[in-house]
Amino acid sequence: MVGDARAFLDPIYSSGLFLALGSAEAAAQCIHEALEEDDVSAVRLGKFESALGDGVDTIHHLIKAFYDPTFSFGKFARRFPEQKTALVDCLIGDVIKDMSGFRQALGKMIPSPPSLQRL
Repeated sequence: MVGDARAFLDPIYSSGLFLALGSAEAAAQCIHEALEEDDVSAVRLGKFESALGDGVDTIHHLIKAFYDPTFSFGKFARRFPEQKTALVDCLIGDVIKDMSGFRQALGKMIPSPPSLQRL
């Protein structure tokens, strides 16, 4: 599954469309590679799932922070100026990539919620 069928998080954020398109692009790449290699196994077709799950967890963490009264984007940006670009990427849903530095910084301000991959 891709897009909102795979992970709908919060209607306030604009991340949904970018995440939907990014997950579709990742899935399409896996499908293309699977067809080229004549291996349409679930493992091969779902190769993008781990990166997508990490990205969804990153957005989920930011959403939890947003609703925490002790958190503010301004405080975060001042404390972690090197993460400003990653913050914008997360807000728009460009998270199917390594966002570990951003998650670590965010975790210093707001505890990480449980991973949605395990739910």
